Amino acid sequence: MKKIYRALFLLLATSSLSAQTVNSNNDAGVLDDFGRINLNIVVPADSLLIDQQFYLNTSYSVANLLERRLKSVVARYGFTGAIRSPRFMIFPLISVIGRNYTATAPTQIIVKLEMSLYVADYIDKKTYNVEIFPLTGVGQSEERALLNAFNEFRDSKKVEQFLEQGRKNILQYYNDQCDFIMEEAETALKINNPELAFLTVMQVPQASSACFKEAMKRIPRYYAAYEKQTCEEHLHRARTAWAAKKKSIILERKGEQRSGDGEEMNPFEEGLSKDKDKIKRDSSIREELLLKKSDNEIYEALDYLEEIFPYSVCYEDAQKLVAEIQGYVDEEIHFETHVKYQQAQDLNRLYLEKSIEALKASNQADDRFFRRGERSRMNILNIE
Repeated sequence: MKKIYRALFLLLATSSLSAQTVNSNNDAGVLDDFGRINLNIVVPADSLLIDQQFYLNTSYSVANLLERRLKSVVARYGFTGAIRSPRFMIFPLISVIGRNYTATAPTQIIVKLEMSLYVADYIDKKTYNVEIFPLTGVGQSEERALLNAFNEFRDSKKVEQFLEQGRKNILQYYNDQCDFIMEEAETALKINNPELAFLTVMQVPQASSACFKEAMKRIPRYYAAYEKQTCEEHLHRARTAWAAKKKSIILERKGEQRSGDGEEMNPFEEGLSKDKDKIKRDSSIREELLLKKSDNEIYEALDYLEEIFPYSVCYEDAQKLVAEIQGYVDEEIHFETHVKYQQAQDLNRLYLEKSIEALKASNQADDRFFRRGERSRMNILNIE
């Protein structure tokens, strides 16, 4: 969802500017076209593992430096990445050509590399351009030699030509394949995947003006379908979570009723002490209710409902569910603070009555025992 919102924000921010310069397909000029196609720098985790024995445990620092160097060089030509067009990227693959050791003291390591740079499409897995850049680095360790080799990568005419050719190929792809791209988006919508349909048309660069205009026409319809689907999914999940909570409430109360019946029959069992503890905790019943494990379903339901905004098509239904949850919560609080308290009070009265009865029974037993003892002594003395 956040990805969609970011895409919409950047689209609105850039479309007004591009509309002033884009009048017909590619009539804004080559440099302007390049300025409206963004390339993202990506260093794959395995791009530096061509020779794992060569520099074990150095991939993070080396990859980090390589990514910074690529971003620095590419940014000099105004070619930067953007959230709205994350599909186009530049990524490297490194091959270790050789390494030698100097005869000097201390010994230096000479590393020779070939860095293949690709301009590619992350989604379609299509390569638009590739160029090989030889690099050499010297250092007292293998890692230092690699770092120095990547530091040698500088902006040059070769780099500029590589980037420009890659972008030309990207632009040509959209000019030639626009009809197929729109068809892919429509197919995604038909199979109930409006998010994919929306993102597909959002990837069309503004440089391909005719295709971009066609994409702009479809965006409101695709987004409306996506928003409706998302709203219904959140509402369904909220209802499912809330249904589970209501079931737990019913089972909990049934269990308490059974437990209460047992305690009435035998008030001296452990159930009595549990209800006494509940009375002591009466002052914090409300907080205890909100922290109960069985209330996780309430939090889950509310989390989903928070994702449904006032402009959503199912907002009214979401508010009805919120009101229902609030009603049950109020009822549960009343049950905890009043009904259970009254049950505990009744149980205490029963405890007192049973205690008095037990005490009377005990006194009567002692009195009978005393009288039997006196009568026995009299019989020994032959007293009638």
